[in-house]
Amino acid sequence: MYLVKAFESYFISFAILLVILIHSNRRKSNSNITNKIFKYLIISDMAGLVFEYLTWFFNGKMDNLSFIMLKLTNVLAFIVCPLPLILWILYEEFQIFNDLLKLKKTALIFSFFYSYMLINSVLSPFTGWFFYFNEYNQYMRGPYFFIHSF
Repeated sequence: MYLVKAFESYFISFAILLVILIHSNRRKSNSNITNKIFKYLIISDMAGLVFEYLTWFFNGKMDNLSFIMLKLTNVLAFIVCPLPLILWILYEEFQIFNDLLKLKKTALIFSFFYSYMLINSVLSPFTGWFFYFNEYNQYMRGPYFFIHSF
């Protein structure tokens, strides 16, 4: 029953984001940097919704396919998770300061942070740093999960 309710909320959220994305694609000024960042923000939110729902879908199922898919979807969810925040900060910074050089510097700083998170997210199924799976194929937070939550 939980998966049905979760699907409804994820589906509604995804549909709203899709409408926003379609509407933003109809603008005539699609080439400016803020519109591009905004589109990537919406797409990353949509991807996050899909991966997060799939992690709930495969969590606790004991067949081999579910075991592989749970690991894959968790890695992808952890990879996508920081993107909306990073993109939102870049979007707002450019809206406020309208300085492309400042935006590039901030993007470079976040790229180091994101690279660190990306590497640790990919390694986590093997190391258990951010997450691991117990003997019932259930997701568990790892000892360094707090680093990812910052």
